[in-house]
Amino acid sequence: MKGSRESGTSVIDGMDPGIDGRVPPEVWRRRMEAEGWNLTEEQWAAVLCPARRIVVYAGPGSGKTTVLTGRVLFLLEAVGLDPKRVLVTTFSRQAADELRRRLAGRLPAKVVREMEIGTLHSRMLRWWIRTTGEVPRILSPAEQREIADRVLLRGAGVTRGEFLRELARIKGSVEMGGCSEPQDHRGEWREAYARELERRGLWDFDDILIRTLERLASPAGIDIPWQAVLVDEAQDLNGVQTALIERLARGAALFLIGDDDQSIYRFRGAEPGYFQRCGRDADAAVFSLSVNHRAHDGLVSCANRLIAYNEDSMRKPVRSLRPGPPPDVILFRDEFRQWRWVIRSAGTDVMNGRSCAILARTNGELAPVWRLMREGGRLPMAPSGSVLPEFLTFHGSKGKEFDTVYILNVVEGRIPYGRAGEGRRGEGRVGVPVSAEELREERRLLYVAITRARNRLVLCVPKWMDGRRMLPSRFLGEAGLAIPEHSGWVGMLKKILPRH
Repeated sequence: MKGSRESGTSVIDGMDPGIDGRVPPEVWRRRMEAEGWNLTEEQWAAVLCPARRIVVYAGPGSGKTTVLTGRVLFLLEAVGLDPKRVLVTTFSRQAADELRRRLAGRLPAKVVREMEIGTLHSRMLRWWIRTTGEVPRILSPAEQREIADRVLLRGAGVTRGEFLRELARIKGSVEMGGCSEPQDHRGEWREAYARELERRGLWDFDDILIRTLERLASPAGIDIPWQAVLVDEAQDLNGVQTALIERLARGAALFLIGDDDQSIYRFRGAEPGYFQRCGRDADAAVFSLSVNHRAHDGLVSCANRLIAYNEDSMRKPVRSLRPGPPPDVILFRDEFRQWRWVIRSAGTDVMNGRSCAILARTNGELAPVWRLMREGGRLPMAPSGSVLPEFLTFHGSKGKEFDTVYILNVVEGRIPYGRAGEGRRGEGRVGVPVSAEELREERRLLYVAITRARNRLVLCVPKWMDGRRMLPSRFLGEAGLAIPEHSGWVGMLKKILPRH
């Protein structure tokens, strides 16, 4: 995707002045710059755009939260919207808290409190209570586990976790929460789960959005109070969330910001298609934040090459303004040597005042490293006595950044993660994602992990794991990184993965 495209009617049309009246955008920009808001031209273009429907593709480190904050301030101070008529949805409570903190640096506390800022679930629950007078009882995690175990009592071959994940995916991917799939034993379990919730008078987390959407679609309808709807991390909306946002934004200004290359919650029903399609709408103004202010060019170029293999990517140009070396790819004989080396190296980072993170695809891969660090008395300590390295899964690292990032187990079967295919005896197994879409999501996950690093990225490649011979991840080649030469490795990789 190149440049930006402006279209659509003005955000000011049909809106009543609020707290401060209207200020010409150029006057408001000069005022903000005088107070230290030094945005880039592409950031200012997105913040000041007069269109009612705006899509912003924000690459890693491109100032997404800064632009979202600026847009909220523009709507309040320049356009003059009443803060009670502005809805901002975030992916997490932490992101909502950060946005409030930034706004509180400029706005009165009362104004920040009056705005609806939070996750879509929390905002819709508040709205439901305010407009109906009903206070739904949301089941606790313990209650959900107990009900799932009761439903699955006679089931075979499905764990509680698998059932709950499938349930969330189904309920989030169908607009009205219904299901048109063939009725098998899993469908019967889902119906039994729904009946048990109804018997106990409970809602689960997904019901908050489903019930709200059903109410909006009912003949009686309901007045929607918001004149502006802003959505952070728009790439991670699922089907119900997408339908709900579209309903809420009818007659309102809609501002979507995110990065389709960082859509990593497919297991919850999220998919980047809606966000991508919005960028192709003729009535939308589309912008791309192309400068990564976090990392140097050696890391940004590597990430760009990797994600280019995803054919559905919006092809955003992302660049860095500072030079730097490519990531380090380090070969280890086995996972134990990998763990020990990473612990020592992370300790050096901490002692030298560098923030660092140890990342892996799953929690199970992080646990032995943490145990080894703790049991060996090798916890890197800051002067304050706190342990500084963060142990995070790829999912858990989203939204964070560090001076140094170590990624463990960059081998087939772990990155990409997937079902195991058969290998020759002693050769181990190669993880094979079961679909092309799963492979694209695995690629996005590594892209997220890579783009957490500011200065140094280390990709660790153990030759042996659990007594099995491993293959280097195909993603190393896609990222343009040299795969460490070792007897037979390159030949095996080419045989099993002919494309590369």
